[in-house]
Amino acid sequence: MSHRKEIIGHAALYFSAYALTHGITLATSLLARRFLGPVQQGVWSLLQIILIYTSWTIFGVTEVISRDIPFHRIRNELDKAENIKNSVFSFSMLASFIAAVGILAFTLLNGVRLKEEMFFGLLFVPLILMLQRYSTLQICLLRGYKHFSLASRLSVCSSIVNALLVVTLSYRYQIYGFMWAMCLSYCFDLLFVRMQYKFNFRFYFDWKIIWEAIKFGFPLHLAGIATGIYLSVDRLLIAKFLSFKELGFYSIAVMVFTYIRNFPNPVCVVLLPNLHERFGETGDPRQLKGYVTKASTFFANVTPLLISMTWFGVPYLVMRVIPDYAPGIPALRCLITAGFFLSLFQTYNYFVALVRKQIVLPLSLFSAAVLAFVLDYLVLRAHLGIESVALVNTVLSFLLFTFIYFFSARYLFTPTETWRHYLTYLAKYGLMLVALLGL
Repeated sequence: MSHRKEIIGHAALYFSAYALTHGITLATSLLARRFLGPVQQGVWSLLQIILIYTSWTIFGVTEVISRDIPFHRIRNELDKAENIKNSVFSFSMLASFIAAVGILAFTLLNGVRLKEEMFFGLLFVPLILMLQRYSTLQICLLRGYKHFSLASRLSVCSSIVNALLVVTLSYRYQIYGFMWAMCLSYCFDLLFVRMQYKFNFRFYFDWKIIWEAIKFGFPLHLAGIATGIYLSVDRLLIAKFLSFKELGFYSIAVMVFTYIRNFPNPVCVVLLPNLHERFGETGDPRQLKGYVTKASTFFANVTPLLISMTWFGVPYLVMRVIPDYAPGIPALRCLITAGFFLSLFQTYNYFVALVRKQIVLPLSLFSAAVLAFVLDYLVLRAHLGIESVALVNTVLSFLLFTFIYFFSARYLFTPTETWRHYLTYLAKYGLMLVALLGL
């Protein structure tokens, strides 16, 4: 099989698993919201932000997995690949354990000042954090070792088990059952991989490997921090200025937007180790133009279809399954259109990291986060509601894509090609928007 057909085959397999998984997850999310109600869903949304923030304690060392492990394995340097695997595992788990202890101590010391759901939710966070970190490491390694078939099976089986656990336990015990379901779901993931492929982790600290991993991953880590702040500042301000109930309404928009924003991930996940191999052979960014152009064209064509189906389909499901969340539908329809720009942003984001210019990613994302904070603060203080917050994020997503596109285009395209691609993307977005608003 040719290298190109291998990439397409892996991408198709991983994308199929992704689509099936997220279809199941979407149905599960709707049912969970029905059982929890807007207020408890708002509490869980806030706990999710805490989990995102605590994941930053590993300084981006896992980013090196997709770069160095394929590199050393293709050169038959298996001992080096093993040392990287074990060093990254040891550092990640130790850093996560320290963060978990800190959260537990904060919760116990401040329990009397917290609402009941927040107190018990924060007691769950350390356990979820450790299980989530171990599970995420396994998934990263499956990709780094190019075991995409196993990763795809894990994705589908995990979503089914998670759906059964969430629906069963949250129906009976509301938010507490939901959090137990999350813990048990991560335990299933760990056992599923362990039964089919043993990574044989051991605690091993090679500080030279860890330092090199931090040097490579820290700019991407900063970009992850900036992305997390940018994508969560709206929820934090809604919780501050409005209420958990309004945050629960807005969670519908965030849930669907997240699926659309992550739509490129399965394709990019398969492309990334292969692009590292290709770039390592030539060292010429322009040799990657075909990969990047085809991927971004695919997303520019398919994402509008996905947004259109969501625009009509999800509100129908909301009204049928969870009508209490109906006030969040206008914000949902506004926010999901931002997924078009962020799906393209993801493609060029990977390219920028690939050619070792990743320092621009945190700079651009931190700027977007600051703008998001200021503008969201202003619209909420003006009592314009969650729809205006969604509009702010859509505009900022467009600006983010524009910046990273023109930065990447310097290494990929001629000036004529740069403007032709850019205006084509804008025309497709405009056509989609006109069609949706017209219908």
